[in-house]
Amino acid sequence: MMMRATLVSLMGIALAFSSPLDNDSMPKFVKSARPAQTRRRLDECVNVVVSGSPLPELHGTYVQKGSCNNGWPRWECDKWGGCSETRYIWYQFDSNWHIGPNSCSDSAEIYTLDLDADLRSFSGTWNEYTTTGYWQPNSAISVTCAGDGMTDSSIRTAVAAWLSNSASAEATYGHISTWE
Repeated sequence: MMMRATLVSLMGIALAFSSPLDNDSMPKFVKSARPAQTRRRLDECVNVVVSGSPLPELHGTYVQKGSCNNGWPRWECDKWGGCSETRYIWYQFDSNWHIGPNSCSDSAEIYTLDLDADLRSFSGTWNEYTTTGYWQPNSAISVTCAGDGMTDSSIRTAVAAWLSNSASAEATYGHISTWE
């Protein structure tokens, strides 16, 4: 009977064994194992656009600038990005995305739990701190990646879009100052 080598990665441990092609001797846990999902790196999200919060100082295009002590990137929005006050987005060790004035801290004006640390794919609800002192879910808050790097072709498209409607182009591609 023809044999083949099979390599399975389970919880970071590689197991190697031989089994017949019909997989009859393969352990059940190996047969039911699913391949690990691939994740995009956090720093692939070059710009982040925030809207929908009742706090207008949070609205704008956040540009990736530096990183927190945990090594994960942070994004900054200032008056050039459309925010009336400087604000930041960062990911904490507590598995939450934070948005607020104190970069890389435990405090935030809005936050959301994201165990995958994947802002690009996140589709849950953000929570905001209300004036009454409580955290409240707000499904109107939108936080999306935009302007993930430019090619010659995409920058021409972005410039054409910006010339016809700068606000719409910046919502799609990020602030024009970040186009490279």
